[in-house]
Amino acid sequence: MNFLRFQSLCEQGQAKGQRVFIRADLNVPQDDSGAITEDTRIRASLPCIRMALEAGAAVMVTSHLGRPVEGEFKPEDSLAPVAKRMAELLGRDVPLVSNWIDGVSVQPGQLVLLENCRLNKGEKKRLQGLHQTHHPQEPGGQRRPAHRGRGHRQHLHAGRRPEDRQEPGRA
Repeated sequence: MNFLRFQSLCEQGQAKGQRVFIRADLNVPQDDSGAITEDTRIRASLPCIRMALEAGAAVMVTSHLGRPVEGEFKPEDSLAPVAKRMAELLGRDVPLVSNWIDGVSVQPGQLVLLENCRLNKGEKKRLQGLHQTHHPQEPGGQRRPAHRGRGHRQHLHAGRRPEDRQEPGRA
């Protein structure tokens, strides 16, 4: 079986000028003041983000943080501390974009962090047509899901539900 790797697309120049959506696991622990206490998950996401940026892609990253109530924003549910830490680690500005369901303006070589995806109405249910809205992609764009290890969840960002999978022996 042949696999198409994101690294190969970047090396072949196919990511240049494309919009790349990365669903990362940035659910980091925070103290009571909202300060990040351990940033391993952020650090682990950086190689893919750097690869996309170096390849000339317009990069959109999102994640969940905690267990917020859909559609009810509270400051403690924001990815703002993650954007700040990511900016420190990358040495570049990482704008945090709220209300991104209807589209995001991002240019090649630019990185934006999309606000906590679990705040979006319908994130936990597979609502008709919502998948395309939650995972913005223009024709020819690349989507890089980072959903390994979360296949048991029925959340929209987890891709196919276990009962929808066709591979034998996978759940």
